[in-house]
Amino acid sequence: MLCWPPSIGVSGLPQADDHAFVVDGLQVARTYPVFMKKCIDGVLGQDRALAPDVKRWYFHQPNKRLMDSFVEREALPRERVACHVERHGNTSAAGMLILLAEDLRDGAVAMGSGDLVLLAAIGANVNYGAQLVRL
Repeated sequence: MLCWPPSIGVSGLPQADDHAFVVDGLQVARTYPVFMKKCIDGVLGQDRALAPDVKRWYFHQPNKRLMDSFVEREALPRERVACHVERHGNTSAAGMLILLAEDLRDGAVAMGSGDLVLLAAIGANVNYGAQLVRL
């Protein structure tokens, strides 16, 4: 949520924090599973026929508790869900690409292999999206 209206400082100019995002953690916890499911359903369809073919799942990771809860709730294969939030913290939308880069480096997936991967993210509970990519 964008802070508005901007506060006017003593100088009469906007302050540095006037254009900051304030994250409501409880709202994120409530809506993360809802929107992540919409992401998955949007690219796989509600019957999820392609789900068994997805070699790796890359999600935006606000925190480990939310990730673990979502993976369990959606009955995703935990060993195929990339996760690094416990090492790097919340890296926002970059998290999925960092995870993919780590997996490419470590050989978990490979370019040109035909591996099917799913990337999904939520942006400050404002927007969300996913891609199904064949490497």
